[in-house]
Amino acid sequence: DNADYQHIADIIRHDARIATRLVIVANSSYYGQAKNCESIERALLSLGTDVVKTIVITASIKQFFSHFNQQHQQFLKHFWRRSLITANFAQVLASLTSYSAPDEAYLCGLLADMGQLITLTNNEQLYLEMLDGVETDTQLLAAEKKHFGSTHCDIGADLINSWSMSGFMEDAVRYHHETDKQILDAHHLVKILNL
Repeated sequence: DNADYQHIADIIRHDARIATRLVIVANSSYYGQAKNCESIERALLSLGTDVVKTIVITASIKQFFSHFNQQHQQFLKHFWRRSLITANFAQVLASLTSYSAPDEAYLCGLLADMGQLITLTNNEQLYLEMLDGVETDTQLLAAEKKHFGSTHCDIGADLINSWSMSGFMEDAVRYHHETDKQILDAHHLVKILNL
């Protein structure tokens, strides 16, 4: 948050894929640029740091997916679909409920189940076997707690905390499977992601 655009642009230049993606998004009709955006600095100005953060993390998640083998394809297909649906709904709900940062809600939705990928990476066979007997989110959380000592919600929240992102994003991920009563007095973002 404290870095200037030039410093961010210098970092982005080290990854041609991210740099290209930013310029493409900045030139998309969604952002309605009067002039073509031809530099990383201009893309940063056009998109803003929140959108850039979302693009970079989305690309990183996609890259993370690429190392899994064919055995995990069904899980990954379901996981990626659920993550994108959650992210899109969170962004829409943020807009509809006048939440001030819909891009933050999108990113939070995208990261909501990231703890599952981390657990799968560290315990591939056991995690996939555990998933075979799970039909509901409540069963999933109980099985994760039993087999691994914590849930994907806690692991994802801890990851967000380690990245020094918004505390409310951490809370939203940590409590996204709680009951309505348990989040009644929670922050707006927590309620959006939970819903």
